Amino acid sequence: MSIFHVTGLRAEGLIDPLGIDVRNPELSWRPGTEQKAWRVRAAAVAAELETGPYLWDSGWVEGSRSHHHPYGGAPLESRERVFWQVRIRNGRDELSAWSEPAFFEAGLLEEKDWVCVWNGMPGAWSGFARYFQSKFNAPEQVKTARLYISGLGWFEAYLNGRRLGDAVLDPAPTDCSKSVIYRVFDLAGMLAPGENVLAVHAGGGWHVSPIVRCQVELDGEVVAKTRPFGFLCGPSAITRNSIYGGEEYDARLEPDSGWMLPGGPALPPGRGSCRVDPPAGKMRGAMAEPIRELMELSVRSWQALPDGRFVADFGQNFAGYCRLKVKAPAGTRITLRFAEYCNEDGSVNQDNLLGDHAVDAYTACGAEEGEAWKPRFTYHGFRYVEVAGLPAAPEAETLTGIAVGTDCRPVGRFRTDNGLLNRIETMVQWTERSNLHGVPTDCPQRTERMGWLNDMMARCECALFHFDEANLLRKWLRDIAEAQDPETGFVPMTAPCHWTPDKVDPVCSSFVESAWNLHLYCGERMLLRELFPNFLAWCRCMENAAENHILIDGGEIGDWVPPVEFCPPGRCRSGLVPPELVSTALYGYAVSLTAKIAAFLGEEESEAALKLQFAAIRDAFHRRFHRGEGRYESGSQAAYCYALYCGMVPEELRKSAFAHLVERFEADGRKLTTGNIGTKYLLEILSESGRADLVFGMVNSTEYPGWGYMLANGATTLWERWEKATGSGMNSHNHPMLGSVGGWFYKYLAGIRPLPDSDGFDRFGLAPCFVEGLNEVEAQYDSFAGTIRSRWKREGDRIVWEFSVPPNSCAAVRQSDGTVRHYGAGEHTLVISRA
Repeated sequence: MSIFHVTGLRAEGLIDPLGIDVRNPELSWRPGTEQKAWRVRAAAVAAELETGPYLWDSGWVEGSRSHHHPYGGAPLESRERVFWQVRIRNGRDELSAWSEPAFFEAGLLEEKDWVCVWNGMPGAWSGFARYFQSKFNAPEQVKTARLYISGLGWFEAYLNGRRLGDAVLDPAPTDCSKSVIYRVFDLAGMLAPGENVLAVHAGGGWHVSPIVRCQVELDGEVVAKTRPFGFLCGPSAITRNSIYGGEEYDARLEPDSGWMLPGGPALPPGRGSCRVDPPAGKMRGAMAEPIRELMELSVRSWQALPDGRFVADFGQNFAGYCRLKVKAPAGTRITLRFAEYCNEDGSVNQDNLLGDHAVDAYTACGAEEGEAWKPRFTYHGFRYVEVAGLPAAPEAETLTGIAVGTDCRPVGRFRTDNGLLNRIETMVQWTERSNLHGVPTDCPQRTERMGWLNDMMARCECALFHFDEANLLRKWLRDIAEAQDPETGFVPMTAPCHWTPDKVDPVCSSFVESAWNLHLYCGERMLLRELFPNFLAWCRCMENAAENHILIDGGEIGDWVPPVEFCPPGRCRSGLVPPELVSTALYGYAVSLTAKIAAFLGEEESEAALKLQFAAIRDAFHRRFHRGEGRYESGSQAAYCYALYCGMVPEELRKSAFAHLVERFEADGRKLTTGNIGTKYLLEILSESGRADLVFGMVNSTEYPGWGYMLANGATTLWERWEKATGSGMNSHNHPMLGSVGGWFYKYLAGIRPLPDSDGFDRFGLAPCFVEGLNEVEAQYDSFAGTIRSRWKREGDRIVWEFSVPPNSCAAVRQSDGTVRHYGAGEHTLVISRA
């Protein structure tokens, strides 16, 4: 009998996915022990996995890699379901048991598979959300039952009154002229013999005017579909819905739910919907985790205002909405105003929302047993809620906060004996979680909530240490590719491209860096191949914008949001470092990363050309900005950090340039003067060069500027600025772009970091910085290779360091004498003398 098992089977990073959008999905699993060879078998029916016939049998394949293996059967056809399982062989020629079966199922892979049209009611019920109703018949016995559905902006679907799935704010945002995401639901066990009712509730979302497209297939036959005048359509009780502005609901207008049930009445007012012009984008299956309700938060305290309003404090800034419970006479209107901070009189302050009011409103129907309500087509970023119109003082359950976000699995855990660092780590986690909503957003509260590429330059590694964002980032990187200009290679500042300046700015090189990080951290290969032409086009775009390899006009960002005293009046970028220095360094960095990708992909000609391009940029940078003896123009922290991190400093000058950086940092009182990207580079350059003590001293402080200062001034999530800014300017209080310190905790205090040749953490480094002032550090990272642990603790005159290496992985461990030794899978302990 086998004593080890294979678990964690995933296709395209998803567990038993329906409606995948690729014909040969990549398969992954967790071996749980040493793997020397693997075998996958696949069949059309689960029972045939034992006996065949097989759609694919890989045979025994030598290798320890357990992720991102392309399905080797015939390319999938639309609707095709494949069952599969894995077994492995270890180094002692012992075989595991076959894993439990898993499956994947293709969606509608061709436009011709869609026999339905897009339906809506243009110009009707302005501001209302809409209900759609279709009735269809089902036989007694059904083998397969599928609903293929999309709704723009957002939708919820019901079959016979039962909600399908648990996603909210679905689908994730895309540029609908390029891609439209749809969902697939398995209706097995939910159908009634005879009449069935499909209901769809659709709100505006990013599309503003709700439209739907759906078809029901029973045993391959389409039995219900949106078609001209086919679905009944009517307004819901949501009389206003806006992502930014909030939602208004009048419970008196809600039709009796009987219309959702078999045998019930037609949807009132029972008017047929009509065909609408379709979005131009290609229909694509959802390939990332949906947005879900993640947790509930209770009100920490209530404050009564003199005029009868009440303000709820949840004690935590987060993204989501509230559930309201109330018993009130019919027609009572209760409003909820959301904000991140309060005025001196205790009322909420919405000045930083940049023009929209973030108000939800509920009008009671007067139910004797009381009423409960939560919005469906909006969300907010908030800590405080001002409630007006309550018929009595609030009780404990009057308001409940519900945090919502893309359901990315937590993968990191970090703890020290230092309470301040632990609170900073918690603040970073809350901020990242608050900004995952189908794209990695910049903030959840104001009229923005976009996927900013600038932010991801500082944020990506920190994000990957905290959450499994692989699927989300794959989706977002394809959003960027769709937003990229096909002729010039121009990459916009945001994707999906809701808004962007028209200047070439290398901060958008997170397009390249995030894809490379997905390879290092998550073993991503096919996406690098898919997007490599896009990366080459971006490098050409920057080259065309440069003058003699210097980006004179490199956009508006520069070193973004340093402490305000270092910004020119009315600007948010640093005045300490020339923007062309920042832009040229990042330009060179993007080219060097693209050269690495070319080498990995075996694109030798491109690799050689990119290396020549990088050398020319580096030489031009050195001629333009070097001031002799390793000094760089302006002599600021940012100048040295960008030059060093981006590889612009010749090898023979790196030591002196670093010495000048330390000298500058000391002269600045050991306080940072950098912006979001420059801060990440500062933490890493100092730590890589043996001065993590300087970083720790800065992080372990409540003085301005710094993360401890934010906490000391009431922050529970990261601010957009180092200052506690209020008013109508740029001052989000839930913004992840200054969160690189969270990645520093894992990479340097715990010492867990990918190596340059890592492929999903199959090879990684372990090199903690045993800084004075910390006595214990413990981190756990659930990498693609398996769980990595690093824990060190001071015991008298020695440090005891325990670490674990997952199966099929190798750790390059820095010894106390500075040498590197390689450790295989298992638990290990080193004792380091402090003498």
